[in-house]
Amino acid sequence: MSSLVDRKKSAVLFLHAMHREGGGTELRVRYDADHAVEMIANMGHGMPPEASMLPRLKPPPGVKFHPECGGGGGGRWKSEARAQTEMSPMELEAYFAKQLEAAGWGRMAGSADETFAWSSWLIPDSGEWRGVLLILAAFPGSRQLSVQAERILPGGHRGGGGYAFSRLMG
Repeated sequence: MSSLVDRKKSAVLFLHAMHREGGGTELRVRYDADHAVEMIANMGHGMPPEASMLPRLKPPPGVKFHPECGGGGGGRWKSEARAQTEMSPMELEAYFAKQLEAAGWGRMAGSADETFAWSSWLIPDSGEWRGVLLILAAFPGSRQLSVQAERILPGGHRGGGGYAFSRLMG
């Protein structure tokens, strides 16, 4: 994954290359001029401290993991991946929940079945930060995963902005 920045024009171009199972490479390109000023400001100072709100999560043994996207800024961070597995969302949520607990996150609520699992989390020592883990089994052998952290401000307002990175690891 790489990004190209034009500070004079306040534009950012993201390039993300991934190996395809059947051979070859998939190249994803995203142009972002709407949030470029904030992203460029963040890039100039390295990763903001709040980027570490998302712990690194590793897949279960034998599960192929394909990180897809991640990023955030201004009070919201997320990381998404696709897993090749027949494990149910319920099993995957339990597996990742152990890693979130080891990172100090505290489970608030959740639910799981054979198609969808979710859990909400309190992120300790973070002020108003909350986390969410989502797992969807929309297609056989493929699971979509998302872990998110969001700062809830007084009055229920939420953060926004943008900065690219990935925490779900293969």
